[in-house]
Amino acid sequence: MNMKSSNKLIHRHLRNIALIIGFVGMILVFGIDTLKPYALEEDLPIFTEEYLLQSILIFISLLLLFGYIKSIGDDNQVIIFSVENKNSINNIFTFIGYFLSLFFLLIFIFKPSAFSKLSLEDGIVEWGTAVLFFLSSIVFFMSFLKNFRHKNKSILFMLCFFCLIFFVMAGEEISWFQRVFNIETPDSFKNNIQSEMNFHNFATDRLELMFYFGSFLFLVVMPFLKIKIPYIKKNDFLSYFWPGTFIVVTGAIPCAYNFDMWNISFIQISFCGAVVILFYLSTLNKDSQDKLFLYLTTILVSLTQILFLWKGDAFSRIWEVTEYKEFFISLSFFIYALSVYRKGKIYK
Repeated sequence: MNMKSSNKLIHRHLRNIALIIGFVGMILVFGIDTLKPYALEEDLPIFTEEYLLQSILIFISLLLLFGYIKSIGDDNQVIIFSVENKNSINNIFTFIGYFLSLFFLLIFIFKPSAFSKLSLEDGIVEWGTAVLFFLSSIVFFMSFLKNFRHKNKSILFMLCFFCLIFFVMAGEEISWFQRVFNIETPDSFKNNIQSEMNFHNFATDRLELMFYFGSFLFLVVMPFLKIKIPYIKKNDFLSYFWPGTFIVVTGAIPCAYNFDMWNISFIQISFCGAVVILFYLSTLNKDSQDKLFLYLTTILVSLTQILFLWKGDAFSRIWEVTEYKEFFISLSFFIYALSVYRKGKIYK
């Protein structure tokens, strides 16, 4: 066996070891969580040795897992900004998401009372979330009309599904205009947490966690996997609906908006995973502008989470940061909806 073959074999063994350690680490994390009596409940962040050890374990495990994915196969091109059109709608909204996050962080640091006021019920942030989800629904409806004559029912179904799901999210965010029109809460809804006309507050903690973690998987993990799975680009259906790598920037930002849910392992996995993936994408990117922006986003996401945990006593309500989290998630999905629409018809 020559030296080159020997090095390849060593690298393969190291990757396999990293994969095993990463999976074992994740299993341990979830095992630790199941032993906690209130594993999914919101509370003030805990920084005991046990919880700090869990955070370190999560970060190292994800570093190894995503490092393994990064190391396999050929390195495909990582595109954050459109090369053909520097003023494309994707680029514009990516910049908007980044600078809005920086703006909100500065407000939190220097004017925490304003940060709290913006996140109040029926405030700018909540309505912004609802409007963006509603716009996403409209954009997917327009995509449906564009593909209406297509014979592939699965394509039409997916477009309708996204249209419907974002419409429901918009309605749920503002309790279906209950407070706008001063509608009295029906008896069937009075048993939910807020006694409002919505469905998600019947199981708020679990549904929120599913939504937040699912958004992380869709907006951050899936675009990362696209780089390493050539089949996605070859399959017309998947390439049409699979989120592009550019969405990672805005998709990673909400992963740092945590305080009351920080103790939950899924939330820490989302944050650590976003940081690791941003870093790995920056190492894969060959464009100097993209590489710099990915580094800056990695710093912003990391700094945002650190400051929220460090200065958490500045929050008027411990859950108010989640309103911003939902806003950035809705912005990311709106960008995703636009990217699907701009692809035109799935088959020419």
